[in-house]
Amino acid sequence: MLILIRGAGDLASGVALRLHRSGLKVVMTDLERPTAIRRTVCFSQAILFGKAKVEDVTAVRAKTMDDVRRILAAGNIPVLADLLGVNSFTWWGDWYFDEFTIVMLIGSVVVAAINRLSLQEFSREFIGGARSLVSITLVVSVSRGITLLMGSGTSGMSVTFVYWIRNMLSGVPVWLFAIAAVATYCISALFIQGTSSTAGITMPILGAVAFTLFAGTSIGSAGGQMLLVSCFTLGLNFTASGLYPEATKMGVLELTNIPYPTYLRHVTRILVPMLLAGTAVLVISPYLGLV
Repeated sequence: MLILIRGAGDLASGVALRLHRSGLKVVMTDLERPTAIRRTVCFSQAILFGKAKVEDVTAVRAKTMDDVRRILAAGNIPVLADLLGVNSFTWWGDWYFDEFTIVMLIGSVVVAAINRLSLQEFSREFIGGARSLVSITLVVSVSRGITLLMGSGTSGMSVTFVYWIRNMLSGVPVWLFAIAAVATYCISALFIQGTSSTAGITMPILGAVAFTLFAGTSIGSAGGQMLLVSCFTLGLNFTASGLYPEATKMGVLELTNIPYPTYLRHVTRILVPMLLAGTAVLVISPYLGLV
């Protein structure tokens, strides 16, 4: 029996190892650029280095079906890359405006066909949807401009900004900064939708604050920035993911026939204690050496 396993990461490699030891012939496939994390126990490494050994079993990269037959005959596991020509596509992590624009356009046409919209109806809805994205585009543009103006730690406005912060906030304790940062992100999520947009606008400024404020403390600049990222995660998720009436949440509530005020009343009983507990952890973490 010949078994084909799609993927050659750690879990797939464990399955292949067991099947191979049971006397079955196994062929594996993976990406041209494998994304496995636990690489020392993954047969996908054969794609990069030609061979990979997990325990007492060896996998060898195969490029043709003749290679597959030869490797199987030698008692090894062949690993194929670029199955079905996936290497000719843009990698998911490398997608940007062009790729997402095409996906959105194709998806819009498919939705219009499924709902049997006329050309006039499709055009009206499509333009309306594009109009709602203008604010996000402006936010991204503004955040990019702020990043360019702030510059780096050695050039741009950040140098002057850091100097001012050092003088104004030299006596601010760590716990107060943590509370202020969480509150800032809880409030900012009401006005700026999207984690990338919020980070793009706030991180160049608050990042400089954290870098300067904690430069001479026990946690250091790196610890201060780590604390800031934790405050960002806590505050943004509390408001944006939990409370804000965004489209996905409102759609689910409509399908389940739950009014938004009812949802809000119940979810705040869970999220507010979690917010307070998370803030308390962030306040004491620098003093416990956790950052």
